[in-house]
Amino acid sequence: MPDDDNITKEKTIYQVSPWEIFWRNFLAGMARALGGVILYALVLTILSNIFLRFFWPQIEPLVDTLNTSTEILKNFQSIAPGERI
Repeated sequence: MPDDDNITKEKTIYQVSPWEIFWRNFLAGMARALGGVILYALVLTILSNIFLRFFWPQIEPLVDTLNTSTEILKNFQSIAPGERI
């Protein structure tokens, strides 16, 4: 049965330097953060794929209408005051 207080085979947690404890915890935290980033990217990729496959075809006409409206408004802004349309 392994002893939980052993960091290495010959040293316990009470016999190592604070720097060694800091370094091991730092590496463990970096590994956990990297795993979280990879998992987040994977979930984001899956959700965006689902969105683009199923929901985008229903939303695309609305976005096209908004783009057309924006272009029309830009054209109105370029007309000088007093100019006929």
